[in-house]
Amino acid sequence: MGRESYVARGNKPYQQYFFRCIVPNDLREHFNQKELRISLKSSQYSLSKILSRKLWDLSQFIFKEVREGYMRDITLVDVKIILREKVRQTLEHIHHIEYSTNEYDEDNLNDTLGKIDRTEENLKERLKTNYKGTIEKIETEIDKILVKNKLKPDKKNVEYKGLVKRWIDLRLIRENWKRDLLSKKKTTFTSKSDNDFYNELEERWKLGLLDGAGEEFETTIIVPNEEPLIKTPKTPKKNTAPLFSKIFPE
Repeated sequence: MGRESYVARGNKPYQQYFFRCIVPNDLREHFNQKELRISLKSSQYSLSKILSRKLWDLSQFIFKEVREGYMRDITLVDVKIILREKVRQTLEHIHHIEYSTNEYDEDNLNDTLGKIDRTEENLKERLKTNYKGTIEKIETEIDKILVKNKLKPDKKNVEYKGLVKRWIDLRLIRENWKRDLLSKKKTTFTSKSDNDFYNELEERWKLGLLDGAGEEFETTIIVPNEEPLIKTPKTPKKNTAPLFSKIFPE
């Protein structure tokens, strides 16, 4: 909510102003409500606006303090748990592509490989021409995961920076894995195992991704499915319903 909308007016006959502030999604469970309302006991707009501005600043400070009070800094253990789940989702996505592609139909196989090449080229082009904007989209995706799991999305945290870098890396690696998997099927009808992919990541990241994979950690990380960096506009569906005038002629 912007500053211009934090002053609201009550109903008649009194029409006194009150301060209104939306509680951020990640803090609604803590405050047990979606918005804060405070009566200003005034029907004078100029005075109510001054009071509301001060209350708005105070509310943002309180939200920040509450977050810092129950959120903790992200650690290397958290990074490994998040990436482990993301890799699992990535492999699941790759297998969906693998199993839905007919490797016995060369046209279908080549068409899928062409889509993979275009996806990779588009991502590389975005990183080259709009690196900052692309990073911000990735950070937004990661921040949602961190906040949901009560972890601070601190962009100055070195583990956070490492997570962002590996997240982008995984996006590119994913297309290579798809291509590698389908290309081998095209020539030898064989494919890599999931362990092969994990070993490739370990060789690249030196992170110990599977270390302690069977252990119980203090935080259970929830990683939702990613949003596409490049959204394809949907083609509007043609309305096949008859016109009102044809159902009820004049």
